[in-house]
Amino acid sequence: MNLLFTKMLQARGSEYLTLNQQGQIISVSPGAARFGDIPEQVVVGEDITRGFPELLGLEDVLIAICAGDLPDFSLTAIARISADQVALYFDIYLFADPEVKQPVDQLICLLEDVTERRALEQSLVQNSNETNLLVNQLRISKNYIDQILASMADVLIVTNPLGQIKTVNQAAIDLFGYTEAELINQSIFLLVKDAQIIKGKPSKCQTKTNKMLVISFSCSTLETMSEVEPNLIYVGRNITELQRQQQRQELQYAIAEILTTTNTLNQAIPKVLAAICHNLEWDLGALWMPEVTTDEQLEIKLVNTWCKENSAQDHQTQCSEIGISYSQRLVEEVWVSGCPDWVIDIENDPRFFFKSFVDQSHLQSAFSIPIIGSAVDDDLIRETYELEVDDEFIYSKQVTLGVMVFFSYKIHPLDVDQLKIMGAIGYQIGQYINRKQAELALHNQQEKTNKLLLNILPVSIAARLKEDETTIAETFDDVTILFADLVGFTQLSAEISATALVELLNQVFSEFDRLTEFYKLEKIKTIGDCYMVVGGLPQRREDHALAIANIALDMLGVINNFNARHPHRPLSLRIGINTGTVIAGVIGLRKFIYDLWGDTVNTASRMESQGLPDKIQVTEATYAHLHEHYHLSKRGTVAIKGKGEMVTYFLEAKKS
Repeated sequence: MNLLFTKMLQARGSEYLTLNQQGQIISVSPGAARFGDIPEQVVVGEDITRGFPELLGLEDVLIAICAGDLPDFSLTAIARISADQVALYFDIYLFADPEVKQPVDQLICLLEDVTERRALEQSLVQNSNETNLLVNQLRISKNYIDQILASMADVLIVTNPLGQIKTVNQAAIDLFGYTEAELINQSIFLLVKDAQIIKGKPSKCQTKTNKMLVISFSCSTLETMSEVEPNLIYVGRNITELQRQQQRQELQYAIAEILTTTNTLNQAIPKVLAAICHNLEWDLGALWMPEVTTDEQLEIKLVNTWCKENSAQDHQTQCSEIGISYSQRLVEEVWVSGCPDWVIDIENDPRFFFKSFVDQSHLQSAFSIPIIGSAVDDDLIRETYELEVDDEFIYSKQVTLGVMVFFSYKIHPLDVDQLKIMGAIGYQIGQYINRKQAELALHNQQEKTNKLLLNILPVSIAARLKEDETTIAETFDDVTILFADLVGFTQLSAEISATALVELLNQVFSEFDRLTEFYKLEKIKTIGDCYMVVGGLPQRREDHALAIANIALDMLGVINNFNARHPHRPLSLRIGINTGTVIAGVIGLRKFIYDLWGDTVNTASRMESQGLPDKIQVTEATYAHLHEHYHLSKRGTVAIKGKGEMVTYFLEAKKS
């Protein structure tokens, strides 16, 4: 390389290297090393790529230049940063030595320092960019102002990506009660109490005075020039009242469903307390009912409680303690006045005098409502509430049937509309109680009517009468009839009082009734001191004669036991039995009776009337059914009134 060319390069602040076509350094100018990525590698004999890695992969280019196929090659704006953070920009030019004819086996690598020129270019670009940014900022600012103006009717909050409040409008200030200075740079979750804000989903919010609100937010991004990431703009609409109306409507539906699907107050009340707490966002609920104590004093007693789940506490025990010791004075006042009451701040309310418990429970608000209904019979009330027999209630017309009280761990400002809704629910529950009492009264009356009817008629006959069947009559071909008569009862009636006589007869016949029920026979009637029972109707059965034989023997046993207890007033029993066909039916419009007719009935009656004391006389028809299972003795031929001569037998005992 000639001296003139070298001086020209030095004048331009450039350096050079000469290379062979394999890229090895042949010679180096004194200042060339400062352009190298690793200056120590820019020495003779080293590969050019060790100091200038930008030339990696350009071996073919070097060969093409040496061969004269490519006049030159350049790389521009290569940057180097020194250890003291000083930037160096340079260009690389590769070309053949102009003094050597091509093809050549070496070429020149020119290194030109362009740092100052690059700085000037960047300055020009920056000025141009700043101008463009200013124009964009003006456009974005205009859009920003337009969005704010469009949102002024609702709450507007602008935050950075981390949720710090940057801007609020006057509607937000008025709604939440904070000044603008108190909100700027605060987290949006100072206002929003949900874990996150979800577009289209209502968010729970809290004012400076701890009033709870429900806000529906929409969210969009807001681009600004001063922020790396776009800000967020929240536009919110206050739907608190709408939400409350929906909750109250849902609560009324829920209470109505509970009261129509439960059978007793004890089943309904836990569900009612839970529904109220869930829908209206209260934590504890209790029901109090009136009770007359043993010393005839009226007291209000806790009968049911409910509380939200809380794994950190024994909630059932806590709820009961609160219900008993914590709300009694409030409940008593509502009970006496019949009007609902609201306690905003429990801690400062004189009715809650258990201050140690107040501090431990952390409860803050409460409200109580009466359950209004009509007075009813005390016994029905007791049965409706499924209370102990000794419990008693005293009522007058349109009275307070109970009191419900609710507690919260949060402050609840007075809500007049909620009290009105709860007052209506209290009345609704009172009507439910009255309805259940009326149903119970009707059920009890039906039970009494059924019992009375079943004391007069067989079960199947009573069922047919209740279905409005007008004529009930049926023929039974094979039944056994028994008549039993107390011997000497007429004479006895002249010797003792009427009360004693009836009591004696009741003792004996009550035992006969128990035997009739045990053997599943049908008692037809009693006529004076005569007892009539039949087997084989209205439900047909093949062992009718055996069942009648068993009861006849047991009846004699009843009389023997009675005589053992009353030796001064012994009784005797005559029993007659016959088997055959009868007609059975119901006769009469008033004091009707299920009765039997036919010759079989008359003959059975004759077997009794013409029998012997303490003997069971049966006909041949009955004998035919019994002789294989019982011991019977032949009485012989007996003259039976209306029948003539008949052979009869005495039933003595059952064969073992």
